[in-house]
Amino acid sequence: MVNSADAQRATQFFLRGTEAVKKGNHPYALEMFRDACKLAPDNIQYRQSLRGTQRLVFGNNPSKVGMIAAARATPARSRAKSLRQKGRFAEALEAIEDAFAHHPWDLASAIELAEIYEAMNLPLQARWAMQSVFEQGKEDVHFLKHLAHVLRINKQYEAAAQCLEKVRQLKPSEDVAQLIKDIYAEQAMNQTEETSASSGTVARISLTRLAHSQSSPDPEEGPDELSSNPSDAQSDAEAARATATRSPEERLLDEIKANPDAPGPYLRAADHFRNLGRLEEAEKILARALKRLPDDELIARDLAEVQLERITKLIGEWEKRLQAQPDDPTAQANLKKLHALRDEREIAERKRLHDRNPNDAEAAWKLGEILARVGRHDEAIRCFQIARHDPAWKVKALEYAGRSFEAKNMAKLAERNYQDALKELDPADEETFKALHYRLGRLAEEHGNPVAAEEHYNEVANLDYNYLDVAQRIQALNA
Repeated sequence: MVNSADAQRATQFFLRGTEAVKKGNHPYALEMFRDACKLAPDNIQYRQSLRGTQRLVFGNNPSKVGMIAAARATPARSRAKSLRQKGRFAEALEAIEDAFAHHPWDLASAIELAEIYEAMNLPLQARWAMQSVFEQGKEDVHFLKHLAHVLRINKQYEAAAQCLEKVRQLKPSEDVAQLIKDIYAEQAMNQTEETSASSGTVARISLTRLAHSQSSPDPEEGPDELSSNPSDAQSDAEAARATATRSPEERLLDEIKANPDAPGPYLRAADHFRNLGRLEEAEKILARALKRLPDDELIARDLAEVQLERITKLIGEWEKRLQAQPDDPTAQANLKKLHALRDEREIAERKRLHDRNPNDAEAAWKLGEILARVGRHDEAIRCFQIARHDPAWKVKALEYAGRSFEAKNMAKLAERNYQDALKELDPADEETFKALHYRLGRLAEEHGNPVAAEEHYNEVANLDYNYLDVAQRIQALNA
């Protein structure tokens, strides 16, 4: 338990870290968030902010974590495991954060963090640790099996079973059938136990109450909410056992039928079908949900994602056909239509998100990125100019605005945006440094300034001689 003095100090550290992020001072923000986590190790918000800032250092791009950086996470992770096994949990949390500093998306580190939290009897925090890297681990069998375990200790039985179904799909040889049965048996047993009051009298919690809360019933509840009829409890137990024998799909659809105005059942059912690759069924459920709940943001977002997934899957199928038959006119025409449809759907979804909050930098940048990709540079530039007001997105927004100005043959404005981006750039961000100098070199070369072009190319070559065609361009300028 965190004492009040430590809680107050942790809050102060957290607020200082938040201010530092706004000002783009990531090293100080990291220090403040880590100090907050030391004082309040169970606070998810503090650790979430720490992880988010660690990822900002890498431009929110996992591919920017190099092999050396990833390897450096291993000793810290091993130290964390050793400390956990000795029961030194505070030190273990510190050690695992050293690992995340090198690789904020590392699956093995996330699993170790979840194990530390589980050892501390903090199942919700363990769940967060796993969910924070779900995007990286959703196709990893070891990760999914541990996620199923963590969801099970959080009594999220349907989600745990879905993880194991996904494991079976990814690796048919992996025997998880007994685990799935055990989960449903535990779910049935848990539902049965919830019907019994600790005093020995039998009570029944209404299904509606169970659907909306995982807490224990209020002892002050009146007879409308709780019943002391033993036959009711027996019926509930029989119903729970019957439920456990039904397939996951049947249980999920039953849940929708029982709660047609609640978004949760629709979303869980759609996730189940998505995990199994049954995208058409997922889309139908979400379309039905959106018709019933037109203002629900999660449903709208998931429906858009599933529609894009279906189009992407079709593109993959037609690309395979085109590889086998390169001159097939039907495949060529269908691919062209599908790519255009995917762009159209993606623009519509990103515009919807941007319109919900026009000043949100991330939403503006994401809309601008797809608009620029399809050649709608005037609209893209407007989006990038909104995004550049947020320190976290400023460099990326300036870089991409420069690219759009360059595409419109507005060299002076392109050069100015690239130069402004370099002024704001984190010295550790070598990839963006190379990209900006390369673009400036190309601009200088195309506009008859070989001396400036060579200077920019040399900046790139000094870090990475094999970057794109920079070596050949330097040689050509000196020929």
